[in-house]
Amino acid sequence: MLGLPAGLPGRLSALLAGRPAMFGREPIEHAQRRGLAPPQYTFSFGGKPHLPEVTCACVYAGHRGHGNATTKQEAKRRASMAVIERLAGAG
Repeated sequence: MLGLPAGLPGRLSALLAGRPAMFGREPIEHAQRRGLAPPQYTFSFGGKPHLPEVTCACVYAGHRGHGNATTKQEAKRRASMAVIERLAGAG
């Protein structure tokens, strides 16, 4: 692929996607690769029927992240990304 070093396209796409490449898409991938306990997710729901508010808390490896969105899936993704960012910052 244009003579780029091996693995660069994957790392580049991960950076462009806004996530550290070393942790994968979610903390669950990080846990599976290392044989660790999976992350724990809790959800709370609010808002009105036509405009729901979902909050997700993700706890993994001593780190906590929160995400808010209008869908459970998006709130979970945001909470996971918050944990990944903390893991990346912890080195």
